[in-house]
Amino acid sequence: MSYNLIIEGNGHTLTVENGTVGLHSEKSVVIKNLTIVMHPRANSIIMDKGGRLENVTAKIKGPARVLYPTILVNYGNLQMTNCHIMRIETKESTTVHATKCIFNDYYGGAFAISNDANLSMFMGQTAMTNCKIDCCKFLGNTTLSNCTIGVFNKNSGEMEMSNCMIEPTINQPVVNLKKEKAR
Repeated sequence: MSYNLIIEGNGHTLTVENGTVGLHSEKSVVIKNLTIVMHPRANSIIMDKGGRLENVTAKIKGPARVLYPTILVNYGNLQMTNCHIMRIETKESTTVHATKCIFNDYYGGAFAISNDANLSMFMGQTAMTNCKIDCCKFLGNTTLSNCTIGVFNKNSGEMEMSNCMIEPTINQPVVNLKKEKAR
């Protein structure tokens, strides 16, 4: 789309099939109250000029062998409020402001893939407030305020954190551990 767009989802669900894009906008776009379920080899939203997401859920429907970003932001400002996003990617020329959002991955934070294929990538300026953060990689300048930091997060840029809580990780053992009987 090559013009500004406002989408009111009214709580509906959009399904995006493999090999397709749900929405590719060349201009700023506002999306509210929408759930997007995409197959792993698709993109739900590609934003060339940023925009605003309010009460948007973007998730991946498996099974998955390859994970494409649910949301790809190439340039501009992105404001997010009350969103739940699996696997977002923002380029270096973006500025992200997220408030009361949840960021996680397809695997539910159970493990990290060695090439970071399951991590959300924030490459530009990023500011998050009151967010739950799992499986994210920060490469630019990042400010986190009052956030809960979960599992498998990485930082390669400048990061400032204030009033954040680092959540303890409790992984169940893969094998069944039983205590031997006393002799």
